[in-house]
Amino acid sequence: MTDKSDKRERIMEIAKKHFMEKGYYKTSIEDIANDLGVAKGTIYLYFQSKSYLFIEIIENEIKSIIEKMKSVRDLNLEPEEKISKFIDILWDLLYDAHGMMLDQKQFITDKEIFIPFIQRIYPLISEI
Repeated sequence: MTDKSDKRERIMEIAKKHFMEKGYYKTSIEDIANDLGVAKGTIYLYFQSKSYLFIEIIENEIKSIIEKMKSVRDLNLEPEEKISKFIDILWDLLYDAHGMMLDQKQFITDKEIFIPFIQRIYPLISEI
């Protein structure tokens, strides 16, 4: 990883922590910058806005979930066990991110984020 991608990842890590603890609306770019020990403008070098930062965090979480589901799909288990593990993965996501997501209902219903997510997990479930 380059220094620039390390900084980008660190910004996302701190922002995710804030979003999960305080929600989208109560988190400011200044909060994130203060935790990182950088000027607010530094965040904008990596992300166009708070909403772009939030969406990228959500997209990374979705990618992670898809990878976990693919690994479950490939296990030598009965279909019922695989489906149960899928549900556990989704439940963990909802539990971990409930504060972040409930605060920002616009993103929950954003068809550009969640329809593609559903379209990506449906084949995994169908394969079982």
